[in-house]
Amino acid sequence: METHISCLFPEILAMIFSYLDVRDKGRVAQVCTAWRDASYHKSVWRGVEAKLHLRRANPSLFPSLQARGIRRVQILSLRRSLSYVIQGMPNIESLNLSGCYNLTDNGLGHAFVQEIPSLRVLNLSLCKQITDSSLGRIAQYLKNLEVLELGGCSNITNTGLLLIAWGLHRLKSLNLRSCRHVSDVGIGHLAGMTRSAAEGCLNLEYLTLQDCQKLTDLSLKHISKGLAKLKVLNLSFCGGISDAGMIHLSHMASLWSLNLRSCDNISDTGIMHLAMGTLRLSGLDVSFCDKVGDQSLAYIAQGLYQLKSLSLCSCHISDDGINRMVRQMHELRTLNIGQCVRITDKGLELIADHLTQLTGIDLYGCTKITKRGLERITQLPCLKVLNLGLWQMTDSEKGVVLQSGRQLASFEGMQDRAGLGACSRLPGGGGGGGGGGEGGGSLAGVPFIYPAELITKAFKLPTRIGDCQPREELAATQPVLPAGPALADQRLPPLRPPPPALKQLASRLLIFCAALHSAALLVPLLARFSPLGSRETSAQLRPLALGAGRLLLPHPNHHSSRAGRSPKHSSNSLKQDWQERQ
Repeated sequence: METHISCLFPEILAMIFSYLDVRDKGRVAQVCTAWRDASYHKSVWRGVEAKLHLRRANPSLFPSLQARGIRRVQILSLRRSLSYVIQGMPNIESLNLSGCYNLTDNGLGHAFVQEIPSLRVLNLSLCKQITDSSLGRIAQYLKNLEVLELGGCSNITNTGLLLIAWGLHRLKSLNLRSCRHVSDVGIGHLAGMTRSAAEGCLNLEYLTLQDCQKLTDLSLKHISKGLAKLKVLNLSFCGGISDAGMIHLSHMASLWSLNLRSCDNISDTGIMHLAMGTLRLSGLDVSFCDKVGDQSLAYIAQGLYQLKSLSLCSCHISDDGINRMVRQMHELRTLNIGQCVRITDKGLELIADHLTQLTGIDLYGCTKITKRGLERITQLPCLKVLNLGLWQMTDSEKGVVLQSGRQLASFEGMQDRAGLGACSRLPGGGGGGGGGGEGGGSLAGVPFIYPAELITKAFKLPTRIGDCQPREELAATQPVLPAGPALADQRLPPLRPPPPALKQLASRLLIFCAALHSAALLVPLLARFSPLGSRETSAQLRPLALGAGRLLLPHPNHHSSRAGRSPKHSSNSLKQDWQERQ
């Protein structure tokens, strides 16, 4: 019996297409009319951001986006008025204008002339002509805004922050990176700590103040008193922050991630203040803080032992500091000690003995580590990511890395001269990143073969949609494949990657199904995903397997319209027929 994937119900096709990336979503729409219609279902495009070049007028552009249910837009180049976008998508939820250097206050003022209650996210990063005037428009008409990105908007001042604090009370995330005119007064406006009429953005949870050079410890005092819901605070490259400011932050119970990277005035004393407070941090970054040393690690072990991520890159630490820390840090998952040139094999042995839950470690530029330390660290049972940048490896050291290649999901920063560029046992067939390439690889240490290569080897058929013929020609030229039981005899290797790999494998699945135009392969392959252990994943795949199973039942004429097909079987008879076929 001949079966065709074109017989799949549109709802099942739409569910499968939803796992594809944007490029493959567009490709499947070119296979046949049935796939094109299914690809226009709104569930296929849920969460997708359209990236547009607005060089000239296109009357069909925005109606097409709305038909797909797309409500997130990124403008890559803006030669037309911004009002063209706002008028075309009145229900827009996210607008990304980052890098639109020609966007001015005048253009933004013409676009925002009335309230847009649906807009939740606005990104104006690197729009360098934007000033406080535009922030006044935003505060007036975008009352429901929750995320505002202003990184690199160097003309923003404290007045602009006053306008934000006055109008955007629902704001949860604010990025002020490199806004160098912002000072303690502006942060006071945000926190509602000044005498102005502004209430402040008291619901802020994520605040980025990276490279705001005018900030001092007074800003941290305002933050600790006014922004009680803050969860993530980025103060990297803020040279005016000192140890005294850490006293204020140490009592923020809601804070769980703190970035002090390259804050030159932070020392062991500042870490002591953080450790003695009521903080429950899960992430701390003090990289390139030259005054942070071994004593800081002792403080961290005493008061910040619940950390899951710790970055100490280029800090003045040694094996002694590692010895003070590791016995208490049982929750630590990722550790960055890159460019800590005083760390030796002894430090790695301590890490391997006590930090058994580590999933990632950065050893970039640790020049005193040898094969002995490398052997110990690669024996960590949960280790997935290892950065060995700047290593000059000997042949024996290469062997140690290759031996651990089955377990590691990612190597980073490995020099090409180390000779690991074409190691097939490493994930993706090489030493530069995780994930497999075409034809094979591994995910989370689980080796597998992509279905595209597997089918190509078994049937010598094309695997790219671009190579496929139209449905009518393909049906006449391609061989009829056996049904489910015969396929089981092909002894396909087990495909049981973790749920994060589902999207990638679904993409490959659709590619070779388009080439074969047969649903006979669909059920056995989908059945291999069922033991994943995730109820949500199983619930999503069950309708796919059920719909594909119906295709294997005899139909009088599978090329006929839906009205001409045989009557639907009951669920019991369907199950019985399918078991008999197996």
